[in-house]
Amino acid sequence: MSVELRWNGLEAKKSIEMQIQKALEEGAILVRAKAVPLAPIISGNLRRSIAISTNLKAGSFKDESTDREVTLRSKKNTAIVGTIVKYAEKIERKRSYLGSGFEAVQAKIKTLFFTLLKESEFIQ
Repeated sequence: MSVELRWNGLEAKKSIEMQIQKALEEGAILVRAKAVPLAPIISGNLRRSIAISTNLKAGSFKDESTDREVTLRSKKNTAIVGTIVKYAEKIERKRSYLGSGFEAVQAKIKTLFFTLLKESEFIQ
């Protein structure tokens, strides 16, 4: 009788990291979808400027106050849902459109993470 052991550490790490990144990106899409309608609309610039950035995909939008293209970039295993519009922070403190968007989908994101991690052949 022979036994063969094979170390799959690097493959497992890559597979799990890919699933985490996928969950982060899909979770950010859910947050943005809830946050945009909650943002107040005066000119529409704030709503249009809410972007998503992950280490796989940079979020970008046109900042109408300066008339230039702006890109948000994030680090590995992070997702950013946000804007750099100058008045956004003040409005977030008053209305919490981003925070409320996250809270509305937080349970879905948690389920999404567990579901996607289970899809990795290395997690059972």
